[in-house]
Amino acid sequence: MSTTTLFALATALLLSAAPVLRADDIVVPDDVGTIQAAVNAANATDVIIVKPGTYSEAVTVDGKTNITIRSDKPSKAILTGVAQAFVVSNSDGITIEGFKIVETSGTSVSIGASSSDCTLENLEVVGAGGNGISSAGTGHVIDDCVVAGALLSGITFTGQSSVCVDSFVNGAGFDGILVTGIQQCVLDCTINNSGNNAIQLGTESVGTSGGLIAGNKISGGLGIAILVEAALDSVVRGNTVKDAAGDGLRANKAAAGLVVMTNKFQKVTGNGITIGNALAHVLDNKIIKAGDRGIHMAAASQPSRIVNNTVSASTNAGLAIDSDRSIITGNRVKKSGTFDVAETGEDNVFIDNKVKTIMPKDV
Repeated sequence: MSTTTLFALATALLLSAAPVLRADDIVVPDDVGTIQAAVNAANATDVIIVKPGTYSEAVTVDGKTNITIRSDKPSKAILTGVAQAFVVSNSDGITIEGFKIVETSGTSVSIGASSSDCTLENLEVVGAGGNGISSAGTGHVIDDCVVAGALLSGITFTGQSSVCVDSFVNGAGFDGILVTGIQQCVLDCTINNSGNNAIQLGTESVGTSGGLIAGNKISGGLGIAILVEAALDSVVRGNTVKDAAGDGLRANKAAAGLVVMTNKFQKVTGNGITIGNALAHVLDNKIIKAGDRGIHMAAASQPSRIVNNTVSASTNAGLAIDSDRSIITGNRVKKSGTFDVAETGEDNVFIDNKVKTIMPKDV
């Protein structure tokens, strides 16, 4: 037998003898008595299935890879009576799915900055004593979760390249969803009745870049519907806002390269859109019955483009341009309470706008 043939046979034998990694199901409480015990025993690719019942456990997932912790029936495995229901740290590829979490004294679910590629899916979080869900790290997904009545913010996430999608946040004591970091996304979520801002992208002290806020529905609340602060090269697109107590959208704190497009702001108490200390492109938005001005370019704002927006029935000016050197073109403004256009800035360019009343600059 040739040397080549012997080598091929030896290789085949070695491969056949190598262990094959197979996922095991660990059932709570049938196989082990607690969720924590199941997590401690789990290896990569294992699935922990938690049967219906009430569990007074604070579950820590530390140093694990690619395990799934799942309620056997959605919202029938209930965690309550603890400070935090799930804490994930130093772990990658963890999935937590289908649990109901009730009245924790602190943040209900937390993913630490040293973790990556985790998924929170179909969680129902009620009455958290801190934030409902807090996520740090890289590449996480928060999908189809419900957070109601959190004392602080409903959902917060920082880090990089994470997404919150198809989730519902109601009655958060502070922000509905608070986002900082790089390339973070909030997509197709519903945020109602927040105690502060519905969605905040960036903060005064912690900025963000490359963010995407798209397709969300916002109603009620005591603050600004969408607040953008210290956000570079971010996009706010296709959101619907109704009955906010503050502005529909406000951008300031050096939010550069911001694109605000195809949003609808209706019956907000403040301005439909306010661009403060920012450079922005405001395109194809609809503002209906703003309680103050439709679109306000504040004096501190950088030269921007205001293009093809529709503004109707604002209590005060439809377009209030206090900034300098912006381009305002193709906008349609009607039924403004004072003037369709009120300009106090200098060197702005107005092209092909459909307006009826313009405030004289010396007024």
